[in-house]
Amino acid sequence: MNIVLKNANVISMVSEEVLNNTDILIENDRIISVRQNIDGDQVIDCSGKYIIPGLADMHVHIDEASMTDMKLFVANGITNVRNMRGSENALAMREKAKEKDLICPLIYTGTPILDGSPPVFPQNLVLETPEEARAYILKAKDEGYNFVKVYNNLTVSVYKEIIKTSKEAGLDVIGHIPVEVGAEMAIAEGQYCFEHVKALKKEFLAPAAKAGVYFTPTLIVQEVVDWIKKDLITEEMYNSEITKYVSKDTLDKWREAVKIFRHHDFRLDRTHEEYVADVKVFLDAGGMILAGTDTQLPFCIYGFSLHDELERLSRSGISNYEILKAATIIGAKCNHEEDEWGTIEPTKYANLVILKDNPLQNIENTRSIDAVVLKGNYYNRETLDGFLFEVAEGYKI
Repeated sequence: MNIVLKNANVISMVSEEVLNNTDILIENDRIISVRQNIDGDQVIDCSGKYIIPGLADMHVHIDEASMTDMKLFVANGITNVRNMRGSENALAMREKAKEKDLICPLIYTGTPILDGSPPVFPQNLVLETPEEARAYILKAKDEGYNFVKVYNNLTVSVYKEIIKTSKEAGLDVIGHIPVEVGAEMAIAEGQYCFEHVKALKKEFLAPAAKAGVYFTPTLIVQEVVDWIKKDLITEEMYNSEITKYVSKDTLDKWREAVKIFRHHDFRLDRTHEEYVADVKVFLDAGGMILAGTDTQLPFCIYGFSLHDELERLSRSGISNYEILKAATIIGAKCNHEEDEWGTIEPTKYANLVILKDNPLQNIENTRSIDAVVLKGNYYNRETLDGFLFEVAEGYKI
């Protein structure tokens, strides 16, 4: 049975043009046609509504998430995620997420976090020699990871071997810029994507953009760092309405992290407002911005925080269309999956968000979700609310 979404205002992300009174024909998990006057088996009237491609959160940590947690992404219109700390569990989740009827976004996952000695976090994988680095990258390729995640304490020799072997293996290198390496070398060596707006000092924004590096600012987590440094975190914040979607164990981890971060040297070299403005500097220099949240760091919640991130990207002064690109087609291109998702076109995955209001007029309208189509399955607002209720009930104390 096919589905027709009827008389919608379609924001295809092929261009900024809104296709008014347009129909979308869906069969199985694919878009078949986007035009006017389509008939079908199940017709859903979308008059006055706006349809965008499914959103992507390009910086998540889901290796400890349950499949129920993943419904939070879907309820928030997120149909693709890029997992930034890989594991055997994450690989298994990626494969399971391909099942058509599983309520879970499609997953693109990196390796475990590759770090030097001492590792920033105990769970990071330590590589101390170029030989270890080469052997691990080849192993990661065989195990099926989509990309390589690098971190702060890698030495120059190990980092260079990671880049070299990853290129041979056809794996992108994504993540932090190791302290010993620095941005200039990371750009020259060909690191594919940098995470967190504080990664680049002002003098490296334009060079990175011109080199074709993708950049995930994660402004929402940068703002949380600003709150911590200004001692603005209160106990009430842990008990706010939104935290009903978070486990007690996670809340306890947040409290401990905030205590540690109060004394952590984040190597910040400018104000939070300047970091926000840097997003536009990078974009204006020709750079490719991604939308990512670093969920579940403190106060970054699966699904919901992507909308927070989009609104914070707006504060930089970039257009709503560019923000939507960061959460759709630019993410798809970064993952080398632009033939599969990121725009509303025939043959692409039927991953769509039906909104009550136009996000090109106000980016906050990405929250006005009326329905979501995931892998060709239509979930109305009542069903999405059921997903949220299920998660909240599971975490009731």
